Amino acid sequence: MPQAKKCVSGKKLFDTEALALLALLEFYRNNGNANINGPKNVYHCGECAYWHFTSKGEFHPDVKSYLSSADYQLRLKANKWISKFKDY
Repeated sequence: MPQAKKCVSGKKLFDTEALALLALLEFYRNNGNANINGPKNVYHCGECAYWHFTSKGEFHPDVKSYLSSADYQLRLKANKWISKFKDY
């Protein structure tokens, strides 16, 4: 039986930088507000040789661009309204 991929960091693994970046953008599409302590970028791990999210440093330029886009602002408004109607 094959072993499950794991890293000593306990973080989610991504095979490539591109996949990690796509997942990071999807994180912000699905979760709304950019949390100051949340993930900002991706990095290649020297321990497991996969890619992970990191909350250290600056936002990746693609993420920074998305967070300032009209699409993101519209999603924030939509998420706000959705959360208001969850109780009904």
